[in-house]
Parts: sequence; structure tokens; C-alpha cells
Amino acid sequence: MFGQLEITKDLFESFLAERGLQCYGKIDEVEKIKGVEPINEARYLDVTFCRFDDESGAEYIKHTKAGLIFIPQK
Repeated sequence: MFGQLEITKDLFESFLAERGLQCYGKIDEVEKIKGVEPINEARYLDVTFCRFDDESGAEYIKHTKAGLIFIPQK
């Protein structure tokens, strides 16, 4: 495991709301996040980050099994 954390869906939604951020996707399907992994290794209970803003980023996002992905807004 690359990193560890434990956050519930409710805590994550509060975190976003406090900062005026939005979540796109199926957050209701993720009840708890337990780890931090690279995008190509992440699983359902993991959070990951996509730093690619080109076609390779879209491919990583399309194929990851991560429960939550942080994507930079451009």
C-alpha cells in the first residue's frame, strides 16, 4: 500500500462543501476510502490522483479501479 487513510463518504462530502468544490461521478457507491495508491494500482477502497491532462490521462481514468480520483481542473 502506498499510503493509508480512512475517510467516509459523509466526511468527504463535508470536506468538498467546506471548500466550495464539486464531486463528479458516483460518490454514493463509495462508502469508505482506506488507501492511497497510484492510478494504475488503485482499487475500489483507494483514492488516487491523475496528473495527466492529455489522452493518456483519459486512458488512465477509464481503466482505473479506484474508488475516488482527484483530477486537476483545467
